[in-house]
Amino acid sequence: VYLVPVCLAVAIGLGLGVAQLSLLAASGHPPGAWVIGALALVYVSLFGLSHWQQVDASQDSRAEAFGEQLLSEAPRDAIIFAEGDRAVFSAWYFHYALGLRPDIIVIANSLLPFAWYRENLLQTYPSLSLPSTSPDLWIPAIRNTNPARPTCFASADLPGLECQQGEMP
Repeated sequence: VYLVPVCLAVAIGLGLGVAQLSLLAASGHPPGAWVIGALALVYVSLFGLSHWQQVDASQDSRAEAFGEQLLSEAPRDAIIFAEGDRAVFSAWYFHYALGLRPDIIVIANSLLPFAWYRENLLQTYPSLSLPSTSPDLWIPAIRNTNPARPTCFASADLPGLECQQGEMP
């Protein structure tokens, strides 16, 4: 996803380059522009077809299986601390987009240091209690301010959901 702007810039540059080559070819030999355009189209088509299996994710159901497992294993009213983009986005998709398990709270660990994210959490989950100060360790602080809720930890790199109940020492 991070490389989409780079790919767009390269595609625009390549398009402008092919257009310039076509103009140069057309000025000296008019059929040359068609030849350059056809060669560019053939190259792009062959390149895309040769790499199709590497980028085709239509048969990859790992994120779906992870999200289903995550929500099926989570106890009622759990706070799920998700670590890593794959776990966070999968949990968000099932929780927000599909509207499954409205009783749980999904928190992206890496975003906790940001005040805007914590404000968003409070608006999204009015029943969530967040500590008023900025602790160095957000997860234990949130667990301690929400002792009635089970807390779970999810990572796409680890199988299953690790859950605990009560305050942290």
